[in-house]
Amino acid sequence: MSAWSRRLGLPVEQRAGLRVTTPEIAELVEMVLGGPMNRLLVSALRVAGLDAIGLSASTADCSARSCFPIRTERLSARLGRS
Repeated sequence: MSAWSRRLGLPVEQRAGLRVTTPEIAELVEMVLGGPMNRLLVSALRVAGLDAIGLSASTADCSARSCFPIRTERLSARLGRS
C-alpha cells in the first residue's frame, strides 16, 4: 500500500509501527485490494487448479470496522490516545 500511496502522492504515515489510515488511504486500499490484487489472487488460484472468484468486502457493504470489529481501547493506548 505504501508504494501505491507514494505513486499517487498520498502521504504514508505510521504511529507505533501501525499505518495511519486516512479516508483517502482507505479508498486506495479498497481500490487496490478489490481490483488488481484481487485479480492476481484469483488468477494464481486458477493456475493452481482451483475454482476461484474474486469478492470484495465493499460488495457486501462491509468495512473492516463493521465486519471485523477490534478492541480500540488497546490500540488507542498503543498510539498514545485516550
